[in-house]
Amino acid sequence: MNLWHFLPQDIFEPYLKSFFVRSSDPTHIKSLKLEVLTNLATDTNIAVILREFQTYIGSSDKEFVAATIQAIGRCASNIREVTDTCLSGLVTLLSNRDESVVGESVVVIRKLLQSETVGHKDIIRHMARLVDKIKIPMARASILWLLGEYCDKVPKIAPDVLRKMAKTFTAEDDIVKLQILTLATKLYLTNPKQTRLLCQYVYNLAKYDTNYDIRDRARLTRALVFPPQGHEDNKLAKHAKKIFLATKPPPVQQSSFKDRDQFQLSTLSHLINARATGYQDLPDFPAEAADPSVRCVEVPAIFAPENHHRPAYQSRSKPKKPESFYSDESSPGDESDEESESDSESDSSDSSSSGSSDEDDEDESGSDDEEDDEEDEEEEEQQQPKGKKKGGSTSVKKHSGKCEATQASGTEDSDTSSTSSSDSSSEDDSESSSNSSEEEITKKKSKAETAKGGDRQVGGSKRSNLDLLLDLEDSPPAMDTPLLTPSLGGLLTPSPSSQPPALPPGASIQPASAKFIPVTKQELLNRINSGGLTVACRFTRSPHLYSPRMTSVELSFTNSGAEEIKDISVGAKKLAPGMALHEFAGITVLAPGATLCGTLGIDFNDTTQPAAFDLVAGGRTFNLSVTAPVGELLMPLAMTEADFNLNQSKLKGMNELSGLVSASTSQPATSVIVDKIYEIANLLQVQTSSSTSLKFGGQTASGKALVLVSVLLSESGQESSVTVNCEKLVISSMLLKEIQSAVKKI
Repeated sequence: MNLWHFLPQDIFEPYLKSFFVRSSDPTHIKSLKLEVLTNLATDTNIAVILREFQTYIGSSDKEFVAATIQAIGRCASNIREVTDTCLSGLVTLLSNRDESVVGESVVVIRKLLQSETVGHKDIIRHMARLVDKIKIPMARASILWLLGEYCDKVPKIAPDVLRKMAKTFTAEDDIVKLQILTLATKLYLTNPKQTRLLCQYVYNLAKYDTNYDIRDRARLTRALVFPPQGHEDNKLAKHAKKIFLATKPPPVQQSSFKDRDQFQLSTLSHLINARATGYQDLPDFPAEAADPSVRCVEVPAIFAPENHHRPAYQSRSKPKKPESFYSDESSPGDESDEESESDSESDSSDSSSSGSSDEDDEDESGSDDEEDDEEDEEEEEQQQPKGKKKGGSTSVKKHSGKCEATQASGTEDSDTSSTSSSDSSSEDDSESSSNSSEEEITKKKSKAETAKGGDRQVGGSKRSNLDLLLDLEDSPPAMDTPLLTPSLGGLLTPSPSSQPPALPPGASIQPASAKFIPVTKQELLNRINSGGLTVACRFTRSPHLYSPRMTSVELSFTNSGAEEIKDISVGAKKLAPGMALHEFAGITVLAPGATLCGTLGIDFNDTTQPAAFDLVAGGRTFNLSVTAPVGELLMPLAMTEADFNLNQSKLKGMNELSGLVSASTSQPATSVIVDKIYEIANLLQVQTSSSTSLKFGGQTASGKALVLVSVLLSESGQESSVTVNCEKLVISSMLLKEIQSAVKKI
C-alpha cells in the first residue's frame, strides 16, 4: 500500500536528508530512497534534491545510476520550472565516458523532448552526432525516433543519419532496425526527392531479414508508401502522411514502483513485484476510527506469588520473602525444616513469657526497618482471629529474626538455631535471644556492605551472580559520557567541548571511487576455436566483494552457435605464487544468441603476470589467461595537496622515476591530459593551487602501496615532465611508460 496516498508531504519534508543515499546501502534500498526523494520533490527543495542526484551519477553501481537518471527525468516532468535545467544537465551527461550513463540519458531526454520541443533544436542535433558512438540499442533507437518525429527541424542532418544506418542495417539489433524503417518512411513522406532511393533500399534489406516482425513491418509500410499498380487510390495510401506523422501524446514518466502499491514496503513481494509464499496482506483501514484508549497500555504490577503451603502470616512476612532468591543452598526439604522450626519456636514462646518480653524489648531498640515490619505485622494480626493474635505476633517476631540470621550465616546458623529452640529452659532462651539480637544487627551491617562490595563472602557463603542483579538499591555511578545529539552526528560523536585535535598531514587519505570505467573488452576465447562460445573480459575498476585485494574482472559469455551451452564454470587454476582467484557464479544454460556475464576476483599480487585458469563449458575445457594492465592494478585515493607532498617527500631516491613527454599538439588542454591519465590508470586527481601542475594519487590493490603521479606542464606546452613515486619499481616504471605513450597521442 502506497504511503504517499494517505500522508501529506509536509510530514517528511523536515527529514529530507535522512533519505539521502549512502554508499553502504544495497541497491534495493538505494532505489527506495530515490523513490522517496522523488516523491518529496517540490518547488522549494528541488535544488537540494537535484544537487544530491548529481553526486549519485558518479557511482559505480550501474543500476543505481540508471535509476538516478530516471528520477531526474521524473522531477523535470513534474516540476516545469526545472525542466530546462534538467535537460541541460542531462545533455552534459552525453559526453560521459560511461556508455550506460549516455544511453539512459538519451532515453530520458527523448521523453522530455516529447513533452516540450520548442527551442531544443540544438539538443536534437547534438544527439544525432552521437549515433556513431552510442552502442546501446535502446539509446540508438531513441535517437532515430527523435530524428524521424522532428525531421522538419533537422532537414539536413536526418537524411545523412539514415544513410549511415542503411550501411549497418544488417548488423543492428531488432529494435534499431524497426526505428530505421520508421525513419526511412517519415523522411520519404516529408522529403521524397532526396530520400526515395534510400528508403527503397532499406525496404529491400528488411524484406529478407531473419526476424519476421521486421519483414511484416516492411511489407505493411511499403504498401502504404509505395502502393502497387492499380492501388494508387487506396484510402490508406492517401492518408499515409497523417498516419505516420500524427501528433503523439507525451509519455507519462511513472515510477518503477507504481504497480507495487498492493504489497507492503520492504517485503520480498514488494521487491520482486509478485506475491511470495507466506505473504499476508495488511488489513483494510476501518470505516470508523478506533477508541484512543486502546493505545493506553497499563504497566503490569510486579508481585510475588503467594505460597499456599504456609499460613498467611508467614507467607506475607517481609523477611521471609527473599528466602527463595538469596539462598543458594535452599531446597524444598529446608523449607519444611524451617516451618517446623518456627512452629516449635511459637510453642516455646507461649510457655516462657520472660523470653518473649526480652525479645520485645530488643525489637523496640532495633532499626527503623524493623519498626516498619512491626507495623505491617500488627495490621496482619488485626485481621487474624482473636485467639491467635498473641501467639502469632511473637512467632512472627521470632521467625523474622531467625530468617535474617539464616540469610547471613547460612545453613550452620539454621542448625544451631534448631538445637537452641529444642531447649525449653528460660535461661537458654534468654541467652539465645540476646545473642541473636546482637548477631542480627551485625549481620545487617555486613549485608549492606556486601551489597556494595560485590562478590564477597558473608558468613562463609559466597554471593551468586543473581544477588548482583537484584542489588538495585544503589544508584549507578555517574559516567562522563557524551549525550546522544543527532545534530552532531550520533551517539559516537563527542561533545563540542571534547572535539579531537585536527589530523596531522597525511592522516586524512581515504579510498575513492573510479573516475573512468573502461568499456572496451579483451577477447579471451574465439567462437571459432570454441565451437560458438565467445568469452571477453573487461576491468570494472570496482572493489570486489570477496576481498579488497582483488581486482574485479567482468567476463561476458556469448553463444554464437545454434545449440545451448550448459554448465559454464571455472576449472583448474594455474596461478603464480602469491596470486589468488575467486570464481564467478556458474552458468547453468546459455541459450543460442544470448549473452551472460560473470565477475571474477583476481589478486594479481601487484604483478603483471597473467592469471591462467581452465573454463569448463558444455563438457569441454578451454585454457584462458587474463592479463591486467598496470593501470588496472591500482585503486584511487582522495587526499589533500599537503598529504600528497608529504608522502612524495618520503618516496624519493630509488622510489622515484621521472621522464619527459611531448604531445603531438602544440598546447593540449589540461582536461585532455587528465582524461588520458584516467583512461590508463585508476587514479584520482588531487586539487592543487598551481595551474601548471597535475597530481594524482592511488595505491596498489593488493599490497596497498602508495602510487603518486605528478605532471609538470611547461609554459610553451610542448614538453612536460612526468614523475611517478612508488616503492614498487616495476609498477612505477611500467606506469611511467604508459603515461608517456598516452600523452604523445594527444
